[in-house]
Amino acid sequence: MAKKSKKTASLSLPANPLKKLKRETKHSILAIAFFVLAVLSILASLDLSGVVGQSLYGVFYWLSGVGYFLLPVIFILLTLSFLKQEEREFSGLKTIGALLLFVSGLGIISSLAKILEWTRDGGHIGKVVSGLFLYLFGNTATLIILAALIIISLLILFEAELTVDTLCFWRRFKK
Repeated sequence: MAKKSKKTASLSLPANPLKKLKRETKHSILAIAFFVLAVLSILASLDLSGVVGQSLYGVFYWLSGVGYFLLPVIFILLTLSFLKQEEREFSGLKTIGALLLFVSGLGIISSLAKILEWTRDGGHIGKVVSGLFLYLFGNTATLIILAALIIISLLILFEAELTVDTLCFWRRFKK
């Protein structure tokens, strides 16, 4: 019995062409992509983006309620963060910052809806977040914690720092 030689066909994948792009080019591409997402999410809320837009709007409205408006805001903030001229890397932290902003915003909307007895709220995500925080911390502490999380998420998105000088911004106008 003769042995059959095993020939393994090696399938090599092409190298990632995006790795060769300059960091600034990658950031510009991401800025354009997030800007388009902002425009499409606005168009979807106005029923001007076709079947796909209607479906996505329905899902995101169910998840976020009146907090749906946070989506285009977050996409615009991401656009601006990538247009900054400083050398910054896109990391998972910006994604976490954007998600933290979204979830905290929905939590505040739902908490205020519960406290002020509004008829609309931050959708199912907001109800879960606000329900948990309101149960654990009460009304005032919940709003303070969620507002702090929004500030933290913005610091993450823009890779900014908070100093006494930035807190006392009015000092700049006295000069």
